[in-house]
Amino acid sequence: MLYDTEPFYAIILKSVRNTQDDCAIFVPEPERIEAQKLFPHHKVFASRCHDAEELYYTNVAPDQQFMAVFAGHTRAEAVRMLAQVKATGKFPGASLRRMSSGFNGT
Repeated sequence: MLYDTEPFYAIILKSVRNTQDDCAIFVPEPERIEAQKLFPHHKVFASRCHDAEELYYTNVAPDQQFMAVFAGHTRAEAVRMLAQVKATGKFPGASLRRMSSGFNGT
């Protein structure tokens, strides 16, 4: 059974290319935790290797692993959050993305 979320906006904080389909390539958890401290009221999340029984994200390149922060359900919320992210000066390449997540529980 597939479970999908409603579409939402996220700010991509960092991405790493994974052309080898190597599950050891991803944004490290300590980096995610540090980013979470900057945005205590918005979930910071990171992708990992895609597996049939794992969480997945839509609207992302298949050869990229990423770290992002939840930016809301409306574009207006997302634009405000993008301004907050850029104001930190820590994520110069931050970009807005509309996505959803899901889980394949079969």
